[in-house]
Amino acid sequence: MPLSPEELYLQLGNLVADMRDLAHAPITPEMNRWLGRACALIDPFADIDIVEYAMHAPSEVSVQVLADAKKHKDTLKPAVEKWALQFQGKRPPLEVRLAPVNTLHDRLIIVDGVVWDLGQSFNQLAKSAPTSFERSDGDTAREKWSGT
Repeated sequence: MPLSPEELYLQLGNLVADMRDLAHAPITPEMNRWLGRACALIDPFADIDIVEYAMHAPSEVSVQVLADAKKHKDTLKPAVEKWALQFQGKRPPLEVRLAPVNTLHDRLIIVDGVVWDLGQSFNQLAKSAPTSFERSDGDTAREKWSGT
């Protein structure tokens, strides 16, 4: 019988805990990427708010932001610079990339390969209207992720 994702996660956690060399190794950004621990925040209109949300990721997890080259807000760059000063050596750098103009539409959160769709941009989340987010099924997630 196949394991559910939650059961698999627990079993892998037990396996890593039993492997002394991994259990006590310092966690580096490279190790997190190898283990698949990463978070991507995708929003054409990214600004300072997306950086605020990125701070909620565990400190050892790499966070990437993808925004539209034209539509991102001017507050994004100073917020990323502030991140670099504040967390220098304490957590992985915040990686920001700008996609070609008008190639992004969806707002997504991708955590360890699982894709979540956001109903609004990060800078508008529940400010003037309720919003939702939902997990994408495997095919939709692959299509959205490969399109970014």
